[in-house]
Amino acid sequence: MIRIIDRHAVQALVQSGLSTKDIAAQMGISVRSVQRIAKEPPVKEPDDKRAHSARRVGRPPLPERVTQRLRELVAEDPQAPPLEVLRQLREEGVTL
Repeated sequence: MIRIIDRHAVQALVQSGLSTKDIAAQMGISVRSVQRIAKEPPVKEPDDKRAHSARRVGRPPLPERVTQRLRELVAEDPQAPPLEVLRQLREEGVTL
């Protein structure tokens, strides 16, 4: 994942008129990544975590009820294979 400060640098280099190929070589990323970052809104948040959550990057967290039930199932049988726990959750109607 490209850090937010690097995204800002790419956007600044694009605005300065440098070619996407030169930017990609300088930043060590693909030309496609440079093109994609150039289309993104300007970076305003310097903190990676806040910027990623604002952009909705990454997996969403599991709902608390799913996490609690998962803990219960593991506590009942700590030796159960993970796929068995997943099967039990699905049988109970839990969607992940």
